[in-house]
Amino acid sequence: MKDRPQDWKLPPDFTAPIIQPEKTFWQKIRPFFSPSVNAAIVTSGLALVSGVLFLNSNSKLGELRHTVVTLQGENNKLTTEKEALKTQYSVYSGIPLRVPEVLNGLARLLSNDPTNQQKLSEMMGAVQSVTNLLAEIAAIPRLDLEANGCPLTNNTTVTLDRSRTVFLKVFNRTPMTAERVYVDVLTPLELDPTNFITEQFWHLMPRSLAMSNNTIFPIMNHWRWEATTPIPGYHIDDDLIGVESTHSVDYFHISTNYNSFKAVRMQIGVFANRSRYTVHDVLFLLP
Repeated sequence: MKDRPQDWKLPPDFTAPIIQPEKTFWQKIRPFFSPSVNAAIVTSGLALVSGVLFLNSNSKLGELRHTVVTLQGENNKLTTEKEALKTQYSVYSGIPLRVPEVLNGLARLLSNDPTNQQKLSEMMGAVQSVTNLLAEIAAIPRLDLEANGCPLTNNTTVTLDRSRTVFLKVFNRTPMTAERVYVDVLTPLELDPTNFITEQFWHLMPRSLAMSNNTIFPIMNHWRWEATTPIPGYHIDDDLIGVESTHSVDYFHISTNYNSFKAVRMQIGVFANRSRYTVHDVLFLLP
């Protein structure tokens, strides 16, 4: 290259080229993202998120419906079995109670006709054996409850003293031994479990639930007591009188910290193996 003359100058009309830095990827595509395009992208994203949440909630609702249908099926099955047991009970439960009447009738016949004494004696033994066998095979326990000496039926009212203690007792009304006896007490949600004071054999169970408008919600607290020994059936004494068997339930009492109301309505039920479930609405008046 030749050396420039010392008096060399650029032409007055010379314009040097402008050198721009290389654009990034975002700078290249940014002109395509107008405010309307940005709004459309945000709307599409929100719609996608809403769709995912909707599908998720529908899936949970479907699971709840399936659970409810399953529970309803189990309930229908238990109801059918209960009705069948009630039918069997109505047929056979009265048989043991008729034994004294049958024996007395045969005894009168025996005293009036001594010539048939041996045959009638054999008949009396056979009748008693068959009757006892039928009773053992077909009888089911029938259990009743008593609270503080008051027999429990539907809408029973029991007045508590200052201790607010409830003493329950189970009665076995049949000659059949009641095995694995349970007592349930359902209390309102307003009665906090800390205000329901129990002995060691009472256990807090999952809450009793209800369903309305596809929503499942708790309605009552659930306590359960289990007997540690079977309750034998009643027996007939020497005077041909049925003697019932009873079993005391561990007591519970309502804490004096509970002062929201002057009465507490509970549901108290009892059942055992091969027995029907009996439940009563009971109103306890507080001092």
